[in-house]
Amino acid sequence: DSYWTRDYGPWWVVDGNRDVSVVDFTYNRPRPNDNQAPTKMANYLDVPYFASDIVHAGGNYMTDGLGVSASTDLVYVENPIPNSQVLQIMVDYYGIETYHVLDDPNNTYIDHIDCWGKYLSPTKVLIREVPASHAQYGEIEATATYFGNSTNEWGEPWDVYRVWTPNDQPYTNSLILNEKVLLPITGSSWDDEAIVSYEEAMPGFDIIPFTGSWESTDALHCRVKGIPDLEMLQVFHNPINDSTEALDNGYPVDVIIDDLSETGLIEDSIKVFWKIQGMNEWNSEYLYGSVIPEESNTWSGWIPTQEEGMIQYYVQSADSSGRIENSPLAGWHEFWALPPNTCLEWDLGDMNNSGNIDVFDILLLADYVNSGYFPGSCPQTVSDINSDGNLNVIDVIFLVNMIIYP
Repeated sequence: DSYWTRDYGPWWVVDGNRDVSVVDFTYNRPRPNDNQAPTKMANYLDVPYFASDIVHAGGNYMTDGLGVSASTDLVYVENPIPNSQVLQIMVDYYGIETYHVLDDPNNTYIDHIDCWGKYLSPTKVLIREVPASHAQYGEIEATATYFGNSTNEWGEPWDVYRVWTPNDQPYTNSLILNEKVLLPITGSSWDDEAIVSYEEAMPGFDIIPFTGSWESTDALHCRVKGIPDLEMLQVFHNPINDSTEALDNGYPVDVIIDDLSETGLIEDSIKVFWKIQGMNEWNSEYLYGSVIPEESNTWSGWIPTQEEGMIQYYVQSADSSGRIENSPLAGWHEFWALPPNTCLEWDLGDMNNSGNIDVFDILLLADYVNSGYFPGSCPQTVSDINSDGNLNVIDVIFLVNMIIYP
């Protein structure tokens, strides 16, 4: 019926049997042939098929692959059931424990999330940016702030990236495919800046611009739907945070590896590759499997201690089917590394290491208590004001008293 395969194409999950399966939904358009596409794809590929009985569209859905997803509130409007039931369906059928449902900041007829936002990885999200004179400036900035204040699967704030779309260019309507990003461009003077935005957010990925009959509400992402590797090798890793202090063995690296081919991991292929500024070649260190039976998919190792500076790294694994996968899929992670004992120079309660304990430290500590997230190792080491081994509002009260009664 149409070429908007993103909207009606199959949604994929790894089910409880570790099979890559199709979990279908009812397409929110009266196009019966389109609506049959997921069933036909499941039959063609001979994969399990499930139906969730929710009305939806792929252009209004983005997910990190780890249980966090987002849509506009169109999903509530189009389903004549309580919102709580919509959320429960997303848990039961798609494993989505955190579902962000927001007003559409673009205020367009289509209300699709891919017109203004995109998860780039399990830790990065891209939100469009417009000039202050734009009619939707306030709503778009509020949305960017919302994501900046929300947390990813690992309980840490999202890294929010922006792409400049002053004339409603469809730059967020891109497609991430393996190690490439297919980016719709319009011949605008801002095309080059959009490419740079993606390069900065996704270092090492091949950013490929595509011209086409794009509109602000209809571009490349709307018209393309990927098919997963049914026996994929999955590597899950929470990237090391900036301002991480080295421990005795260096900087810890932990990954979870899932070999869906069940051909077996090649253990001596599981490594972390790293380098610092000035190095042309990657160094590598082995990762080692957990001895705990319940954590058989967990592998850990260390990046050696370095002087303070930026470390780039990636994790690689291979299985006996011939598959090789990295985290990230392309390019590298990076973090600002601190040498050992750096935090010994910080004073208790001086959350920003300014040399003074003042109201800014109270605000920072209160924010850390509320979010549970610390931007690096050192703030955490000086936050337990009453030394009881817990971080809570009592520490904030003690810090206030330290300032009032020095």
